[in-house]
Amino acid sequence: MKHDRKCQYKLYNFLAPKLLATCLRYTPSRAEAEDVLQESFIKIFAHLDTFRLDSKIDTWSIRIMLNILNNKFKWTYKYANRHDEIETAENITEVSIKNEGLEYDDLLKILHTLPELHRNVFNLFEIEGYTHKEIGEMFEISESTSRVYLYRAKILLQQTHKKLNY
Repeated sequence: MKHDRKCQYKLYNFLAPKLLATCLRYTPSRAEAEDVLQESFIKIFAHLDTFRLDSKIDTWSIRIMLNILNNKFKWTYKYANRHDEIETAENITEVSIKNEGLEYDDLLKILHTLPELHRNVFNLFEIEGYTHKEIGEMFEISESTSRVYLYRAKILLQQTHKKLNY
């Protein structure tokens, strides 16, 4: 907070691996993930004085990064097919995803086979812990539509995983 370069360097080294891993789940390439990471750190350091010590710095930093990702890709979702809202959450059964010895890089490859909105809803709900209401607000879709995208993402992940395992 006092703009001490050594402390900033330590904070960068502490946060960068986790933020980059998160970025890689949302962006189509490592180069784009690194761009978002850089943008995130610019914003983190610029707004460090707003960090309240009652939360974890990595949680706060990931939220900043997710906001940057959302702003960067938001235009895509304005034109998402609205017919998806017709399918209601009541018609959805639970789909479980089993990690059967998948390496992290293999999981990333499978995640990136998903359409962008499906992948992002899956990441935000299953990995980041956002609610369907919060996801709906981010992407300007209903909670029900968020549930549909999560359901479809899980189905597609299962199908892709089965194809890779023959």
